[in-house]
Amino acid sequence: SRPLEGVSVVLLCVPDAAIVDSAAALAPRLHAGVAVLHVAGARSPEELGALRSRGVSVGAMHPMVSFATGAKLPSFAETVFVLGGDDVAVRAGRRVARAVGATPVVADVHGPVYHAAAALAANGAVGLANQAVKLLEGLGFRFERVIKQSPQDPGTRLYAMEL
Repeated sequence: SRPLEGVSVVLLCVPDAAIVDSAAALAPRLHAGVAVLHVAGARSPEELGALRSRGVSVGAMHPMVSFATGAKLPSFAETVFVLGGDDVAVRAGRRVARAVGATPVVADVHGPVYHAAAALAANGAVGLANQAVKLLEGLGFRFERVIKQSPQDPGTRLYAMEL
């Protein structure tokens, strides 16, 4: 594999279980001074250790937004990206977050507890509401007209209901 020339920031957007192997595969292609950030909230920047040993700055940049459907990516505008890791990587993450209209928040909190809290904050209310609708429908309620549709996620609607 050839070195990646002219690259200053890499976002590693892979399944959590693939972070370590992806970092190891990417390591020989990067030079010192590059910043690599993974986007997994449940994993720490330490998952990118193979890169750090080559002089690459590593971090995590987790968007605190719901990916409730694969059909349409959510907008990152007006959301929060939680950043942690090496200084160079955090600075790069701030630039990326601002470029997409998000607010960067620096906090070395990435891990399972943070990710559970972030998932609830980003989508917990929607998940609970969807479950409530299913339960109420099972009891005979009908949901017929849309009262409000979320501008962030067009698939999220508040319905009028009647029995």
